[in-house]
Amino acid sequence: MSRFLLAGRPMYNMKRRVYRKYLSVLLAVACIPVLILSAVVYFVGTHLVSQEITSIQQKQIVKNASKVEEYFSSIELIASQWSQNELFGSKLKDLEKGYDYAYILQIYNALFTMQGSSPLLKQVYLYLDSSHTMINQVSGVNRIESAAVIDQLHRSLMANESPAYWMNGLGEPVNAEQVPLFVYRLPIDSEQPGAALIFVLDDKALQHAFSELSLSQKGLSLLLDGQSNILMQLYEGEQSEALEQKVISRVSSGLPSVRQEGKIEVGHDDYLLSFGQLSRFGDVWTYVNATSLTEMTRPVTFLSQLLMLLGLAGIAVAIVLSLIASRTVYHPIERMLKLVRSDKESNDAHGDEIRLIEHQWNSIRMEVNQVREKLDEQRPEARAGFLLQLLLGYTNFYDELSLRNRMRRLGWIVDEPCMYRVILFRLEGFSQSSKQFLKGDEQLATFAAANIIDEISGDVFPHYELVNFHDLTVGMLTTEFADHHAGEGMKAVSQMSGTITNAVHSILGMHITIVISKAVRSVAEVPEAFEKCRWMLSQHKPNPSSAIIDAQDYVLEEDQTIHYPFTLEQEIIQALRGGEQDLAALRIEQFCREIEEANKQDQVYYQCLAQLLGTIRSHMLRMGFNPFRQSDSLASYEQLTKLGDAREIVRWFSDVVIAPFLEEMQQRDTRHDHRMKTIVQSIIERVHKDYADDLSLDTFADEHNVNGYTLSRMFRQETGENFIDYLTNLRLETSKRLLAHSETSIQVIAEAVGYRQTYYYRIFKKKFGLTPSQYRAEAQKGSYDGTNESST
Repeated sequence: MSRFLLAGRPMYNMKRRVYRKYLSVLLAVACIPVLILSAVVYFVGTHLVSQEITSIQQKQIVKNASKVEEYFSSIELIASQWSQNELFGSKLKDLEKGYDYAYILQIYNALFTMQGSSPLLKQVYLYLDSSHTMINQVSGVNRIESAAVIDQLHRSLMANESPAYWMNGLGEPVNAEQVPLFVYRLPIDSEQPGAALIFVLDDKALQHAFSELSLSQKGLSLLLDGQSNILMQLYEGEQSEALEQKVISRVSSGLPSVRQEGKIEVGHDDYLLSFGQLSRFGDVWTYVNATSLTEMTRPVTFLSQLLMLLGLAGIAVAIVLSLIASRTVYHPIERMLKLVRSDKESNDAHGDEIRLIEHQWNSIRMEVNQVREKLDEQRPEARAGFLLQLLLGYTNFYDELSLRNRMRRLGWIVDEPCMYRVILFRLEGFSQSSKQFLKGDEQLATFAAANIIDEISGDVFPHYELVNFHDLTVGMLTTEFADHHAGEGMKAVSQMSGTITNAVHSILGMHITIVISKAVRSVAEVPEAFEKCRWMLSQHKPNPSSAIIDAQDYVLEEDQTIHYPFTLEQEIIQALRGGEQDLAALRIEQFCREIEEANKQDQVYYQCLAQLLGTIRSHMLRMGFNPFRQSDSLASYEQLTKLGDAREIVRWFSDVVIAPFLEEMQQRDTRHDHRMKTIVQSIIERVHKDYADDLSLDTFADEHNVNGYTLSRMFRQETGENFIDYLTNLRLETSKRLLAHSETSIQVIAEAVGYRQTYYYRIFKKKFGLTPSQYRAEAQKGSYDGTNESST
């Protein structure tokens, strides 16, 4: 009964009111939309979808029919243009008198050009009636000896009064009995033509063109000439004689003068019928398309019926669930009330539970604001700590977005386009400034110099941060907005440097060396800029006077050297060793892009590619593969210099250089499968025993006298991981057990599993989302469940 009482007030009556309200809302939300949706889909959806499909089919028919008509028109236009060529003029009579090789060669070329001018053309013939000769670019010049064939060709090609016409099929020697032909008699300026160009259509290409008229996989397409002879017939799906008869009957009942649509019923299927006419040199062709409307609407019909049944079932389920949900929906309010209510307060003090929760929420918010104020007080120290980590490279495993988010939380302005500049200050002549500082006061002197730099920089830079290294060195990170002029930032830094130099000399009696980096656009580039400044500062000998060094001057000297991406080269070799052709191609593409951006001279660009080719072939030789046995291998470097596009270079490397190597390595894997499995098992045992040692797959390959590529593939096949990931996971899991069940220092544990402490911290956090010390604390409390482990 105590469950239904709250602060002395019976909960039952109040809960029943809330329960009825929740029950009504849940029933309305659950049932009414299901009823409306089911009815709309069942009664309206099928009809609308049917209309939409019909409309789409009609538009598709008009579009594709126009495309097919353009194909035929293009063939007629080609014939008309070539008929006016002097090759097919009066010179044809000379060809009848004697054999002219050069002239026939020109005709061959012209026929070949005609054939390739349209995707519907299969062959083009030239027929000479007087000499009974048929010329084709494939079969050559053939003289017809059969009188029956000569008579047939004369009647089919020369007896027609029209100079150009379409016909359905032609026997020997064309052998195109069921294929539409277009005939153009020659010469066009002669009253009695003695030759004819014969354009034979490709039946497969024609069927493909007409197959685009249908939206479904079940139907029929016909092409009829003016005498209702079938020029082309195409079935989609199963053949149906009943469908063909009905379609032909519908067309024979009366050919329309414009495109029309209708429906016919064959069995239990409805077909959408569309047909139209094509005017072709005095003849009228009719195209007919019957598309199965039932098949296209079947999924919608089935879905609507299914939704209706599911809707009825859903209503029953919704009623039951609403009863259950309404009884439990009040529980969060009750739990919230238990969390925020104190023992000294009751509901009567605030009216009801919601007002009590609101009162307590305001109190909690005030406490949060107080905590936030305390955090703001600690933010400068947190900013300095983060900046120190950033400059020293401890945040290299974070991406640009993560770094900007952390900087945003610490108060940096990173949303606007901005650039970052690193400035490094070093005090000089500390040993001579015995008046102000004694030996061992380096930290005090650095602190004083940092205060001077901070005071002067505040008048120059609106956004900057200092970090005190306590070794007579001070670092600074400035933020410059990208919309400022490129030289304004450097000009302000130079003026500030001069002011700081004078102030430090006059106040502390020491000189100062200032190194200024170039402005970088990303936070991830800041550690590299800092390292360059620190290196330049280490190379600069202390002088009796102050010095200002611009790091950009040194960058210009570095740009004159040749940049070669050795890291990418090693990744390409590693991909080859793992048999990953796609990854190797991706790394080669990155290699080409990097050397192209870094080296502007073509000679240097191709020399780098030649160096990469030599490295890959050297690796192949070590793997026992001979890359020089191909006939064109000696000309590979010449081929490489002729490839201009990066995509062609990547494709050439992948197909010509890498693919044969991987294919042979795969064949070797098959031959040595059993032996390699035994070797892999022995390697796994060795890894579990000596995981802390410096182990590599190449060392094991040398020990067992096997191919490193084959061993890598077999190891991944047996374990599901490559060797490096397997060894890394084994080391990290072992270190987790040591962290959780021992008090050994983290440095000792890192060395025990084969890592340096700094690298161990980085890879452990990347894997599990926690540092080793955080994991040890969570594990000893028993609250770590592994949910923070990185997917990578």
